[in-house]
Amino acid sequence: MPRLVTLYSLQWGDLSLEEVCIKAKEFGYDGIEIGLPDHLDVRQKDPSYYQEIKGLLNKYGMELRTISSHLVGQAVCDQIDERHKSILPDYYERVITTRELIEHKKMSVSEACKLNDISRSTYYKYKDHLFLPSKELGKKVLLAFVLQDQKGVLSNVLNFVAEMHGNIIAINQEMPINNSAYVTLTVDIVELDVSLDVLLDNLRKMTGVNRAELIAVE
Repeated sequence: MPRLVTLYSLQWGDLSLEEVCIKAKEFGYDGIEIGLPDHLDVRQKDPSYYQEIKGLLNKYGMELRTISSHLVGQAVCDQIDERHKSILPDYYERVITTRELIEHKKMSVSEACKLNDISRSTYYKYKDHLFLPSKELGKKVLLAFVLQDQKGVLSNVLNFVAEMHGNIIAINQEMPINNSAYVTLTVDIVELDVSLDVLLDNLRKMTGVNRAELIAVE
């Protein structure tokens, strides 16, 4: 049996699942890898909801071999910021803050849950599974850049990271294509003067930087 070629739906998270199916069919894909939460809500209990999705896939001849939850998975061992909050259930953060109130402020479970507006059952369900990253983690990051192929752009990026007391451990630069250079930096951020979000925001605003993204945290 030939290997199927499928399309990950969240690349088009702003489109409906049917629109993604139409495009995938036009592009010649064999199927869809449905991404949570935009194109599938696994909290739904009505069987007709899932039958409707199956019918939609069948309508356009799309196979379904994978359901992806890796958007939420990006929060594993990561510092939670506004990007994560946009994809995580809001009670995740409240479970963590509730536990902190119980452990450090010596509040009762009922008091802490009431203050954070979550039910006791939600707290007990998740309290042993949701944690802030250890302070011993997140010391090294991998950053990816698309830079204009112009003199001084990479030097300016490196100088700025160094000025913020990021320790650059490794640099990898691909051959420029179509006036764009693809660069990755491995940076030790233990002594970084600003948050990682602020660092990236400032890098994105620099002349000649077309893209700057966080790829991984160790």
